[in-house]
Order: sequence, then structure tokens, then C-alpha cells
Amino acid sequence: MHFIQSFSRIYRFSLVLLALLLGSVVYAGSPSGAVSVNEAWVRAVPVAGMNGAAYMTLVNQGEKTLTLTAVDMGDLARVELHESVEHDGMMHMNELAGGIELPPGQPVVLKPGGLHIMLMGVSKALLPDHTVQATLRFSDGTSQTLEIPVKPLVPGS
Repeated sequence: MHFIQSFSRIYRFSLVLLALLLGSVVYAGSPSGAVSVNEAWVRAVPVAGMNGAAYMTLVNQGEKTLTLTAVDMGDLARVELHESVEHDGMMHMNELAGGIELPPGQPVVLKPGGLHIMLMGVSKALLPDHTVQATLRFSDGTSQTLEIPVKPLVPGS
């Protein structure tokens, strides 16, 4: 009888300890302030091997500045964060190796001719009305995976 009571206490203690550990793991993986993603879309790419781009509006809902450090699209394409800038009357694209800063509460718009996510050498055609999966990675170690619709560059075309 004593063995059963001891085993029961150990079992209950183990369950409590496991619940505490799992709770801390879930908490450690939770972002301190989520980033909302709005109006995300990927420019259609009619032929594999071409470059494409993804656009969206990001809003850091937290209290501290975050940085979008990387975007992963699996084997779909090599992905870089870029900014288009005009210099001497010519448009140039610069890779933003340090990422894209997201100040708290301020919308950061990724759009054609500005900040964007560059898809280098897309492995398959990206056609309108399809979606692609992307995982956004942030400086605080969090990530966000979303399905992004593919749209033509010129709406309605």
C-alpha cells in the first residue's frame, strides 16, 4: 500500500512538473509583440527561372523595434530583402543585408519601386490566383508563416 501511495505522489508531482515545463516552452516561443501583415501579395512570374517579388504592409504591434531579418520560401526561390532607390535618374536595387526595420506601431510598406522581398530565380511559374508559402523571420527570434496570393503586377490584367 505504501508503494502505491508513493508512486501516486511521484506521478502527480511529475505531471505538475511537466505542465510547468511545457508552459515555459510555450511562453518562450511566444512573440513579445506580434507583427501584423496586411495586403500581402506576390507578383506573378509567368516562367520559371525569372525573378519575382513579394509586397505587404507590416506593423510591429510590440513596444520595441524589430527587424525583418529574412524570408524563407523553401526551394521556390533564393530570397533577399531589397530596396529600390533612384540615383542619377536611374532606378537601382540594393540588398538590405541588415534587414528591414519595423518601428513599433508604424506601418512599413513593401511595394513596387520601394522596399520589397526579392525572389531570385523562381523555380516554377507563379500564376495569378495561386498562393505561395513564406516564413517571415524577425530579430527577436520569432517567425510567422503565411500563405500569400499571387497577383498580376497590374491589377485586372
